[in-house]
Amino acid sequence: MSRCRQKIAMLLTLLLITGCALVSVESGPVLQIGTVQKPYEVRGLLQQDLYLGGVIRITGDLFVPAGRSLQIAPGSHVLVVGNDSTKIDPEYLDKGTEILVKGRLIVAGEKGIPVKFSLDESTPKGENWTGIELVAAEAAIFKHVDILGAEIGILSLDSSPQLTQVNILGARYGILMQGGGELVYRGGRISGGDAGLLCFDYSALSLEQLSILDNLEEGLYLASGCSLQQQGLQINRNDLGAVASESYRTSLQVSLSDNRIDFKPLPEEAVQ
Repeated sequence: MSRCRQKIAMLLTLLLITGCALVSVESGPVLQIGTVQKPYEVRGLLQQDLYLGGVIRITGDLFVPAGRSLQIAPGSHVLVVGNDSTKIDPEYLDKGTEILVKGRLIVAGEKGIPVKFSLDESTPKGENWTGIELVAAEAAIFKHVDILGAEIGILSLDSSPQLTQVNILGARYGILMQGGGELVYRGGRISGGDAGLLCFDYSALSLEQLSILDNLEEGLYLASGCSLQQQGLQINRNDLGAVASESYRTSLQVSLSDNRIDFKPLPEEAVQ
């Protein structure tokens, strides 16, 4: 088959998977497409930039080092095989399967054709996937993404993720912000886990049209060093709506309803 015909075949395959027009990339790696019958499998240390679409299967820890990029096309389904026995070299944070990013991660879903992350059905009983871990990441952009069933949907250490229309569902912890950095979150929901959005150290949160609901513990936790800007934030039906210093009570009041306890002030020793 000629190179031209191969490209046409790849395009048609992605159209069948996503039901939409392919988003072009002006420069960068060639789009690699996986299918239900033959997923694109990846694991370990990323040696080159990758642009992936269709069905992607992460069979072990994946590390995107500084200077490398991973981009995922609209309509893709990322299946993560839970595994606690094989770890990425040179580093890992957790025993579960993790996506660890120090370089660039761009998950580029579109309205009506989101990218979905979920646990692969072949995962042994009792094992899980850790989630997406950003460690001083060069860039982390998520648009129209569903992240399902992770231990921590997104862990951000000294990183500044940008989220647009992102749903984090059934994660033990939806988002955990630590260190510095700023989370910009525009639209979506965090629900069905133990805790929603936890902010520690000196991270900054900019939240707009975000719903945090139906979590078994706190919906929003703000350590005293965190800063918050919010518009259209809704925190509903959690055990504890918001845990924060007393100074946030008034600004959060309109966002809180139907939680067992809407607002719980931080203990004095936690505020100091």
